[in-house]
Amino acid sequence: MTIEDIAVSDHDCPGVHLPAPPRISYIVSTYEDVRYLPCCLWSLHAQSDQDFEVIITDNSTTEEMRDRIRGMAKSIFPDCLCIATAQPTCFHSAELGVAHARGEFVCFPSDDSYYVPVFGEVMYRAAGEANVDFVICDILYDPRRGFPGYGVSEQHPRRGWFDKTGFILRRDKFTLFPDKALHYGFREGPVADCPDGLLAESLVAAGVRFIELRNVLVVHN
Repeated sequence: MTIEDIAVSDHDCPGVHLPAPPRISYIVSTYEDVRYLPCCLWSLHAQSDQDFEVIITDNSTTEEMRDRIRGMAKSIFPDCLCIATAQPTCFHSAELGVAHARGEFVCFPSDDSYYVPVFGEVMYRAAGEANVDFVICDILYDPRRGFPGYGVSEQHPRRGWFDKTGFILRRDKFTLFPDKALHYGFREGPVADCPDGLLAESLVAAGVRFIELRNVLVVHN
């Protein structure tokens, strides 16, 4: 029996309680190519709002790489949860991360993205002020790659959740990621070609209360 089991089942046990859930669970899915992973994790470490937890879902194929990723993550977040998965894609492994998350909101940082220090603070505050379950922010490619801004952006207002999207979502509103091959096709208006963008579109279509921020709070390498 774990301490969590005791805290839930035995209310007569004095002094046993669970810590309050964090505001955000950052679920970082990674897979072997970890050139940018330290940058991603350090950007989370530098968040102005420190009320969060980090969960690493590792879809690597070798124990050597899994040991490397675990060591890298634990060196930055000693208390992070590292889950070794054997799922088909990083999005399937992220779903497993949600099952272990305790946060009020969940967020899915790409292991090759950088989250500006005020990301969590701005997004969580926006959710509370607007009383919504889903907050989307603009996201930008690393300018060195020569790509334009994208996401919910002034540059491409009709492209909606194109490619990748930066967002936080209330955990109890999470649904499984859509299958890219099954759901993606030519469509007018907002188009996503990645499962997290498709998830954003499906949530909005399902009527989940949301707000869009035009702040560029995530840079994708």
